Amino acid sequence: MKKLLVLLVSLVLSANAFAIELSAGPKLDLGFSGGIVRYHSSGLTMKPDTSARFTGRIGGVFGIKINDMFSIEPELMIHFSNGFNMYDEKNFGTTLELPVMAKFKFDLGPGKLVAAVGPQIDIILGKVYYGDEKVDLDDAYMDRLGLSVAVGVEYELPLGPGSLVPGLRYQVNLTNWANSDADDFMKMRFYSIMPSVAYMFKF
Repeated sequence: MKKLLVLLVSLVLSANAFAIELSAGPKLDLGFSGGIVRYHSSGLTMKPDTSARFTGRIGGVFGIKINDMFSIEPELMIHFSNGFNMYDEKNFGTTLELPVMAKFKFDLGPGKLVAAVGPQIDIILGKVYYGDEKVDLDDAYMDRLGLSVAVGVEYELPLGPGSLVPGLRYQVNLTNWANSDADDFMKMRFYSIMPSVAYMFKF
């Protein structure tokens, strides 16, 4: 009975502390991030001579701190991408990426170890490369909108007015980039490994 009472008191105190922190309002972080991406093909029903490419991405991060152990961080990233080589020709184009990452943080050394997971909306901007020419998406049998999921690990190191955040992320497409006209003969999905570094200012 005594142990149960102690447990109940602990739970109440923890809930009150969490409520007080939320009542003060979430704390906001704002920063920028950049990194490189290595694309690999996955689920291509056509079997082209497809090889991975290194590409780059850069953008902004908006952090909503719920408490010391959890935050939600939407991102707005521009991915400057030729994506992959197919039959020695470059394919794909610049993509707008909108991840919304849930981040779980644990004290480790001078900073925090961060586990991240979340969905990502991918939007192809304009035309895409097909060989050395840019063509409309319909001519490339591609959809403009895709959905991905990403998981990653980061380390948040206090530095100056904010934090330096190196990380590594793995992303995989959930949807088929090939449009409905290509469904009968082609499915196109990709997965990517993304080392990155961000700097987050705290407010």
